[in-house]
Parts: sequence; structure tokens; C-alpha cells
Amino acid sequence: MRLRNAAKPTAYRIGIVASALRKAQDRLYASGDGALTPNGEFMSDDMPDFSNVKSGSSSTATKIYVVVSGDSLSKIAKREYGNAKEWKRIFEANTDILKDPDKIYPGQKLKIPPKE
Repeated sequence: MRLRNAAKPTAYRIGIVASALRKAQDRLYASGDGALTPNGEFMSDDMPDFSNVKSGSSSTATKIYVVVSGDSLSKIAKREYGNAKEWKRIFEANTDILKDPDKIYPGQKLKIPPKE
């Protein structure tokens, strides 16, 4: 019986806080100064909504790859595209620095076109 009485003030306080939060949310919503997200968070009108932004790297951006010892265009293509036969895409994107697809050197910076 003593525990029940001791817990009652805490539950009562939680109820009051929850009620106050709901009233504050209602006032914010009614004032038009902002909006509430579906999970009840306040979002100001002057703040852009980034809720649907996906993380991760862009698949449309060209990457730069630094050649290391033992690399070949086909090894790089296999790593980047999952298919060693895609080496020509890398070669064609780098004709400004590569004259022979078999002659790449450690330290060279190659452009890796995005996956199609």
C-alpha cells in the first residue's frame, strides 16, 4: 500500500507535464507560427523540412580514385562497378592522363564515372 501511494505523486506529475505539453503544442499549432511533425516535434515555418532526405553518397557524382601498386583498370572496375569488363569506362573518362590502359602508376588520380 505504501508503494502505491509513493508512486501516485510521480504519476500525477507525469500526467500534469503531459497535459501541459499537449496544450503548448495546441497553442503552437493554432498560432500558425510553426507546425508539428507526425511525431509531435515542433517545426518552424522558416526551417526547411529535411525529413525525407536520404543519407549516403551520390551515385551521380564522379569519384576520384588514387592508384596503388598492383592496380589495373579491370581491378578498379571490379571494385567500383562489380564487373571487371567495365574498365573501358574508366579509361575513357581519363584519356587526358592515360594513353595506354595497361600503363597506370601508383599515385595517379583517376576519375571514376558514376554507375549507370
